Amino acid sequence: MKRTIDVPWTPVTPPKDGKIVQSGGSAVALDFSHDPQQKYIFMINQNNAQVEIIDRASGKNLGHFGRPGSSGEFNQAHGHRRDSKDNIYIDGNRGKRVHKFKIVAQ
Repeated sequence: MKRTIDVPWTPVTPPKDGKIVQSGGSAVALDFSHDPQQKYIFMINQNNAQVEIIDRASGKNLGHFGRPGSSGEFNQAHGHRRDSKDNIYIDGNRGKRVHKFKIVAQ
């Protein structure tokens, strides 16, 4: 391992007894952009229910997409793949569906 990239998170799991308890982050999958330099890292942050977009060279978090929910949103996003046209497909453990995204600005 060459370095650690810190990615802040906030748990979205319903609190137990009205109190949220942080028990650790959950980066469940990552992928690199298809450009020759693989400039961007796309990482599923399951605890935030979103996909983080990270600049690979600097480790800076450039943004994210997704949010917790059940209809058209992430319910425990678990895996992703990119196709040859750079569409991103996110699948959900509990949501039992696949979402398709197109990154429009880089």
